[in-house]
Amino acid sequence: MTRKPENSDRTLSLGVYVGFGLFVLLGGIWYRESLVHALYSLEATLEHMDFWGPILMTVIASIWAILCLPGPIILGFVGTAYSSHPFLGLIIAVTADSVAEVVGFLVARHLGRDAVRRWLAKKPWFQWLEEQTELRGAYGVFVIRMMPFFPNSLANYALGLSALRFWPYLMASILGSIPNLAVYVFGAAGTIRLLRTGLGSNSLHIAAGIILATIIVLIVLQNFLRRHGRLANWEPEEPEVELEHRS
Repeated sequence: MTRKPENSDRTLSLGVYVGFGLFVLLGGIWYRESLVHALYSLEATLEHMDFWGPILMTVIASIWAILCLPGPIILGFVGTAYSSHPFLGLIIAVTADSVAEVVGFLVARHLGRDAVRRWLAKKPWFQWLEEQTELRGAYGVFVIRMMPFFPNSLANYALGLSALRFWPYLMASILGSIPNLAVYVFGAAGTIRLLRTGLGSNSLHIAAGIILATIIVLIVLQNFLRRHGRLANWEPEEPEVELEHRS
């Protein structure tokens, strides 16, 4: 049975992300000179690697998501590393997320179905996700992927236990994941660009534009989920904050 979410649980999750973001931002301002130097070194290293740079970053991000490590960390790093080329960073994030979606689904379906079910059975959202995919199929996956703060790396494995066919699952997952990935990558890129250029720089409008694009994506995402709120009505039996991306 789908239940209405507790506002306090979602407020707690949002507070964790906002608090972490403010901590990083204030730390960046305080250590701005050291950070700027490190960022230039990172970008120079990636540019020196030529096309191997994005490939290496994609492999790292893929493994990170497959292991179900906290998504915002790696997405923020991708946005940071490619703050001068945020759309390339988004392509890397989408590619890595897609690889993790494929691996998680296939592992659960063909290699360790019983083990994955035992692993996820106690998760507070697992039964709800099964209900939504059974009721709405690939469209349910699409909307679930757009939900902020949902543990999507774990969901890759959980969805492999469903009756969904592979290709509809993958297409719905990729398309639904893009908005959340864009929020993290563009948000990190805009913030880093702002820290690096400073408020008095002529390129301030570039950083402001990236941050504005992130806000627009958030607003569109929020409006979409509000219109499809029945899918967002899930409530964990116990409050649980999981630092996972919608990759």
